[in-house]
Amino acid sequence: MRLRGHSSTTPSASPTRAASPMASVSASCSRVPARGTAAEPGPAPIVEAVEGLWIQISRIEHHAYCPRQAVLIDREAWTDSRETVRGSIAHASVDSSAKDHRHGLKIHHAVALRHDRLLIRGTADTIEEHPDGRLVPVEHKSGRATADTTPAVLQVVAQALCLESMTGRAVPSAAVFFMATNSRLDVDVRAHQSALESAIAELRLNLKSPRLPPWTSQVQRCHKCSIRLGCMPELAGRESA
Repeated sequence: MRLRGHSSTTPSASPTRAASPMASVSASCSRVPARGTAAEPGPAPIVEAVEGLWIQISRIEHHAYCPRQAVLIDREAWTDSRETVRGSIAHASVDSSAKDHRHGLKIHHAVALRHDRLLIRGTADTIEEHPDGRLVPVEHKSGRATADTTPAVLQVVAQALCLESMTGRAVPSAAVFFMATNSRLDVDVRAHQSALESAIAELRLNLKSPRLPPWTSQVQRCHKCSIRLGCMPELAGRESA
């Protein structure tokens, strides 16, 4: 991965182009079952004991940031903080149009995604469709890059694997765009695929468990947490609820 300044310059269109791989994405995204329903037939999911539980891709980011936060959000212990409001506004601006063209590069916005084996689904902020057919999912963040970019990286890697599953094409690259600094972090999907699948397995088990995960040991993450009141990290000296 490398962090680089974002440029609006894009490649010029090639004279001939094959049919857009995004057509297969549009055709399959409407088949995602409602939350909590059984999965469709297909390869076995990662965790056999809890198969059938679809996970939102955005929840993977929360899990990587704090496993307890991810479960509490799923159980609706959620309040808007200044950071989440700012992020919602930023995503709304990204999702303002379904598709645009920039010098031969197609930009698809708010694309519904799914992966039938991993049982994950969600929405990509943007997907770049290059003239040579390459697809690159780009996750937009309202702030700046932090010392640990793992949560955002795993989120966009999940989007890349969904694209691979839905289009039948390799998607080896993804990116995270930080709007506060106008910078872009390029992501090697293969380098993070194993970590992503482990995170999905852990998250699925946590969501099925009647107990909450313990509080994070990284206490600095609690200060701006959107669900601090519901989590009550002040009780961290006691046994997890």
